[in-house]
Amino acid sequence: MRAQTPTLTGLSFLAGLNPGETIVMNLVPPRHRQCVAEPHQPVPYVPMTYVPMIQRVLACTWVRMGCEGDFLMTDLSIEKPIPLPLGRVFDFVTSPDHVPSWWGPEGITLGECHLDFTHPGPWSSVMIEPENGWHRVSGEVLHVTPGEAVELSWAWHDRRTDERGHESLVRLSVRSVGLGGTILSMHQTGLADAESARLHHQGWASSLNRIGPLFSSP
Repeated sequence: MRAQTPTLTGLSFLAGLNPGETIVMNLVPPRHRQCVAEPHQPVPYVPMTYVPMIQRVLACTWVRMGCEGDFLMTDLSIEKPIPLPLGRVFDFVTSPDHVPSWWGPEGITLGECHLDFTHPGPWSSVMIEPENGWHRVSGEVLHVTPGEAVELSWAWHDRRTDERGHESLVRLSVRSVGLGGTILSMHQTGLADAESARLHHQGWASSLNRIGPLFSSP
């Protein structure tokens, strides 16, 4: 007998989630790769030993996993509401005068950087962790829609050879909501695997959490 395919809205492990909480799903191990799972659509059936891991975070986040070739690919999305006009938020996440102030997880020091997302061209930054040293990440700003979105490529460098590794794509976008507020969205596609998605989720969530206090600073 074929087991019934569960849905995101019906799974018992979602019962304790409150409105606005985030669902992060590390779905299928490589030998059970199946179709991409979307919110409110059927989740591919997997053995109960691979019940998805649920984490609660403060942003509205969805981690989507699928497969392409020999790699298990992962997409990552985070949305953060900001009670400020769209234009101001977009300038804050693209202008070289502002990006360094929130770029990188809490606790890191930003070293050498070129972070101008206002027009196409190369970008790079060095993030320095107190315990783990430096990490270089770089890419190209591929497309800018003024006041709406910026798209860029993203890859970490090998610390020994400084060669760029697996490349993914990042899209930062803004949209207006009621009473002059803005939703800031980060969508990263083409991450190599679930562990990469988990680490990037932690990094982006921490980075975006730095933005709110900056707006309230004098």
